Amino acid sequence: MRVCRLLPLLLVTVGLAARADTIHFVDGSTLNGKVSYPNANAVALEFNGSRVVFPATDIESVEENDVVENPGVRSLNPYADAHNKAMLEQTGLTAAQRREVRRLVEPLSSPDPRERATAREQLIAKAKEIELWDYLALCVPSMGMRYVPEVLRVLCELDPVKARKLLTETVEHTCPVHRGSALAMLGMVGTREDTDLIVRGLVDSDEVVQVSAARALAALRDPRATPALIAVLDKASPRVRQDCSVALSRIWSSEDAPVEFETASEWSAFWQERAGTVAGPVSLNSLKPLSIPLPEGVDPTYKF
Repeated sequence: MRVCRLLPLLLVTVGLAARADTIHFVDGSTLNGKVSYPNANAVALEFNGSRVVFPATDIESVEENDVVENPGVRSLNPYADAHNKAMLEQTGLTAAQRREVRRLVEPLSSPDPRERATAREQLIAKAKEIELWDYLALCVPSMGMRYVPEVLRVLCELDPVKARKLLTETVEHTCPVHRGSALAMLGMVGTREDTDLIVRGLVDSDEVVQVSAARALAALRDPRATPALIAVLDKASPRVRQDCSVALSRIWSSEDAPVEFETASEWSAFWQERAGTVAGPVSLNSLKPLSIPLPEGVDPTYKF
């Protein structure tokens, strides 16, 4: 029999086969079953024909053994009751209501845009019956990447003011899909006060995030982003350069006077003539990435 502290174990067992173990929770309760690690922030346990994913912060340690039976989950694991109580307090939804919301969310991962549109409409309609915003927002950090773009879109439609705060937190998520989706939506519901955060996406390690940042800046049309966008024109991939060029044009063009250049040097010359008129321009050299890339093979999310 061997007891392992959780965090070191996560680092070496992500992606390995499940085993028969005992999870020791921080509240003193335990559960037996087959343990696996869907990502660095969660532990999954298969027992009694079910699979449950627990936050890593709720677990004290994992004990390797061959015990797989649970003689009565509720009596053995007060965590389930405590979790339901906590979720009710945080979200206002019962377990049954949360299951219904998850059922409605499932089609948002469909490759068919019509199915996704229908699912969004159904969630928005359900929001008129129950207060589901807080529950969906609570789920976003650990939500599977297939769902995130559409869920953020729904949250923004339901309450763009509350969504803006959630988006500014999500842009620093370890998953590039979360970051890119949040940046894209910030371009729709954000303000120029978000420019300093959005522009950091230009130095992200993921190309999709860079593109999302450029498009969000194009939507906000804040001239303070000009020097950072120009600097990217000489360093990024063709796809990112194209979106940065479009963003620069959107920022400086008007209906009567379009502004378009093909090269970074042309944009630099244009900027030199106007830099004195813009307060607080953002330099690319002063930016730090939104998130540090995870080691290869580590999934930053688990399935919703």
